Amino acid sequence: MPYLVAAVVLLGVLSLLNLLLTTAVIRKLRKRPSDALGDFNVDLEELPPGMRVPEFHAESVSGSLVNPAVLAGSEAIIAFFDTNCDACKPAVGEVVKYARAHNMRPEQVIGVIGGNATDALFYLEGLNGVATVITEEGMGPVTTAFSLHGVPAYCIVDGDGVIVRSGNTKTGLNPRTRV
Repeated sequence: MPYLVAAVVLLGVLSLLNLLLTTAVIRKLRKRPSDALGDFNVDLEELPPGMRVPEFHAESVSGSLVNPAVLAGSEAIIAFFDTNCDACKPAVGEVVKYARAHNMRPEQVIGVIGGNATDALFYLEGLNGVATVITEEGMGPVTTAFSLHGVPAYCIVDGDGVIVRSGNTKTGLNPRTRV
């Protein structure tokens, strides 16, 4: 009988330790969501290199018309965010850093913000003066045209409207890993 009691107590202690460690890992992942995705050097399945930018038409928050023809003639980046996405907030800084490092004009940087328009202020401020911003309620027409399954997501487009790189981590914007 004492062996049975000792075994049950030991099992209870091990279970409690396992629960505490699992909780600690979950807390750490929640604090650093952008790092939780890893540092993969993989293009998005939905936006493979060589694919032409899908046809879309949208109006930016400044009232200008945005479509693939606007991007023609120079390298561009299209970045997708959502107001309910924890990993999207740090991704804004990566897009801004990429755009500035490549001397891109706001017409060459398209930021598509999905979700609740009233929660988009952080993104609008972060991309102000750097990007042409489009806001969409939920999965809007631009995000749907690109057939995305998750955000943040980026695609770098050449002057002919062909995707040369895509990704959903900061390596998607890393010039050393671009194709």
